[in-house]
Amino acid sequence: MQVTMFGIIWFLILIISGIVSQKSLIKCVFLSGLFQAGAIFIVGNAVVNPLTFSCLIYIIGCICRGKKGIKIPKFFYVFLFMWVVFLCISVLASELFSGLSIHRLNGFLTNIRSVYQGEISFYGLFELLLYGITAVLLYNEKPFNQIDLDNLINSAFWIVLIIGVWQYTTKLGLIPRIFFLENLVYSNTASDSIAYYNYTHFVVNITVNRMHSSFMEPSYFAGFLNPILYYYLFKFISGKNNTKDLLKAILVFVMIILTLSTTAISLSLIVVLFIIIQLKDFRRIMKALSLLVIGILILGIIINYTGLWDSLIKASIEKASSTSAKIRDTWNQACLQAFEDTHGIGIGLGNIRGSSFIFTLLGNVGVIGILCYLLFIISILRTKILTHVNYNNTQYPNISSLKIMLIICIAAQIISIGNYNYSVFWILLFLIVSCCSTYANYPISHTSNNRTRELVNVKK
Repeated sequence: MQVTMFGIIWFLILIISGIVSQKSLIKCVFLSGLFQAGAIFIVGNAVVNPLTFSCLIYIIGCICRGKKGIKIPKFFYVFLFMWVVFLCISVLASELFSGLSIHRLNGFLTNIRSVYQGEISFYGLFELLLYGITAVLLYNEKPFNQIDLDNLINSAFWIVLIIGVWQYTTKLGLIPRIFFLENLVYSNTASDSIAYYNYTHFVVNITVNRMHSSFMEPSYFAGFLNPILYYYLFKFISGKNNTKDLLKAILVFVMIILTLSTTAISLSLIVVLFIIIQLKDFRRIMKALSLLVIGILILGIIINYTGLWDSLIKASIEKASSTSAKIRDTWNQACLQAFEDTHGIGIGLGNIRGSSFIFTLLGNVGVIGILCYLLFIISILRTKILTHVNYNNTQYPNISSLKIMLIICIAAQIISIGNYNYSVFWILLFLIVSCCSTYANYPISHTSNNRTRELVNVKK
């Protein structure tokens, strides 16, 4: 077992945060999902990622605190049913399809045929169960208010921006390579794709310049950037004219362009669509149009002064004929083949991976697994929250914006993210759960300035 330097540092951060306050530890759980290219432990080909490790520490902390009176939300029963189905499919596949020749991913650029020996990914199942338990415990914490949510998302924004600028300027050759930081941020050396991207995204003139910050590759980064873009645009258009939110949205849009990712660029159009759908008056429409004009101007300036036009053409119009697209198509075809060879049952969780999350689910857990996953997503989206209850300048967040952010993230997974444990999906889900805390179910009195304010009892 190899313990990474990042793992040691992150463990110390978790311990210190837990000593400071429970809210600080919860914030670290959320922020751990940003370090998608990082690793805590490496055991052979198995990697304990920062989110999984942080969830484990958080659960242990709750046990040590002796947390009592835990209320089980409805969505967890759906999650537990989905998890049991995944387990049953994995066990069934190991019995029925052992010896089946499947087309597995081998590194970033090649694929090989190999024989399925009936392996069951117990670690993958354990990882999912950890996420489910974490969601339940967060549901029983004090709810996030708008200030908490803003602080957390702003922290995430600055982290990926700083790391992204460092990674991109290094790639451009503007600053020298700092190997200690590279090994710290991209510590998942068990993945061939990480080694590939470390090389191509830091060595000058090896390939096209692309930003991916603390994520494995630009497509994964897109799954984070576009929900954040929606968040800042939603705040700017629906609230007061907040210049800071607009500037952050512009910076996020610049990062989207610098990824040169088809996923990122196409998803930004979906973000604009969601914003337009929510407009209700002329003033907001004018805001949206002004943002569109600003976005076009920024895009024009970046293209004109950085020479990105050819790269953007390759990332969009010529994407279908590119080497990357052909490789990703091979992965998806392999999942479809596994789906057909197992008669729609699937080869078991974690045994094959596609470029799209849909293809990954088809190859791993079949039609039944996809239906269970869909029910789980619906149960999360149906979770309710207090509707903007204000007291003493405290406002609970508009949960619909977080749910749309989750939908945008799922869209990114469907386009080009094949991981069932994609960290951004789970931290957005955790955010929704944290804002839908069980505390909102009970009347809570707060006395200040000789006035009593109560939270409204909302039936979930």
